Amino acid sequence: MAKVYTVVQAFCFGILAMPSFAQTPQETLLSFYAELEKEEPSATAIAAFYSDQYVDHTRPDGFPDEMSDRDVIIMVLDNLESGMPDATRRVEFSENLEGDRALALFTFNGTHTGDFYGIPATQNDVLFRGYDVYRVVDGQFVEHWHVEEVKALLDAVTAQ
Repeated sequence: MAKVYTVVQAFCFGILAMPSFAQTPQETLLSFYAELEKEEPSATAIAAFYSDQYVDHTRPDGFPDEMSDRDVIIMVLDNLESGMPDATRRVEFSENLEGDRALALFTFNGTHTGDFYGIPATQNDVLFRGYDVYRVVDGQFVEHWHVEEVKALLDAVTAQ
């Protein structure tokens, strides 16, 4: 049966520690999602999850080559937060994988009430799912493979 963690459950299970305190890749991943779920997520805390050597193996198109993968992912997360500030990211399933990797299946749900990459607020509901696989070293993400339902996201924020 799939494991679903709410922020309260994560706190009760003791997996809300900052990256340096997390014991397993899965705990680091769940701590990251818990930070995203805070009413006002800390940009500094979110950035701390990403190593300076972070590599995104499925980096989105459209960003300058000279921009680091770490800067790209932080910008993407910032745009999601500013465009859908009420968003929730529910971890539907998470698991430690072989070695130093963890997997999460998540659902993103929010309302497009702010600017999102230049697209003005539409008040549309936004719902999409995705998978994250992170390689974790010393409590930080060093590699990332991910798939999101980008079409569902773009359809939602551009629908009239």
